[in-house]
Amino acid sequence: MPRVYPPEVDTTYKPISKNFTHSDFAREFTTDLFDTAKFISRSATTIDPDSVHSFKSLFNHYKGEDKPSSSSNTGGSDDNAKKVPNILRPYTLRWVKIDQRLGDKSAQLHTIFLGCISDFMLALTNMLPYTFGYNRGKITVPMTVSLDHSMWFHREFRVDEWLLFELESPRLINGRGFLYGNFYNQNGLHVATIAQENLFRSEIKDHVNAIPKFLFSRDPPKLIDSEFPDEKPNTTSINSKL
Repeated sequence: MPRVYPPEVDTTYKPISKNFTHSDFAREFTTDLFDTAKFISRSATTIDPDSVHSFKSLFNHYKGEDKPSSSSNTGGSDDNAKKVPNILRPYTLRWVKIDQRLGDKSAQLHTIFLGCISDFMLALTNMLPYTFGYNRGKITVPMTVSLDHSMWFHREFRVDEWLLFELESPRLINGRGFLYGNFYNQNGLHVATIAQENLFRSEIKDHVNAIPKFLFSRDPPKLIDSEFPDEKPNTTSINSKL
């Protein structure tokens, strides 16, 4: 499970708008599912400094504070400060839940609701490096649609309690984007996994300055516990056992 603050802690981000607008996707978002249940999602405050920088850039985009200029990231008078373009990572962390007690409802209802929630923020995560931050206004995506969506449930969970939704897009090329995501409960247990492929129609508006190609690095899994460890670190992560 990624290292994040609990959903009740807001150490980094503040609400951008009290009304339901597109800007609420950056911090907190609520809507009704099936006209009966209230779904709420809020940004998870990551402890990773690199992720904090990326998420802050996304929030600045929604607040209109990262509008591109003619000299932004392309040299100009402040060349040393603008050598590295502000490219957002295709990675999202959200706390999600149904904001009402489901009582003794069946476990099937929880899986149905999580299936609906799992389709949230996917296309946006694909597009983060291409249409936000430095590339804002330089590349547009007038159309996107999901082609397939698969989900796996690994253990029982409650969707009326906070779940951490970790979403990553490892590939977007030739108009096809791929994502996978994990759901964790607040104890760090991996409860569900999703995968989706999207179709994109994009257009480069600024062929001189736009950056349409990226290569992001990823770390392989690291062993943090076993049946014969020298030490047991105080953390939770992938759980693997035959």
